[in-house]
Amino acid sequence: MLLDENGEAARLYDVSSIPASFIIDTQGVIREKIVGPMTYDSMQEMLGTLK
Repeated sequence: MLLDENGEAARLYDVSSIPASFIIDTQGVIREKIVGPMTYDSMQEMLGTLK
């Protein structure tokens, strides 16, 4: 997981609401977009379904 501290990814992916989370594969394709807060457990669960 990465934190977009300088807003570069927000501009690149046109994020208009905060918080927003994206699951991006190794090819740079957005697999999931989640608008709103997520817990650590929900992030882990989502990542587990993508493997």
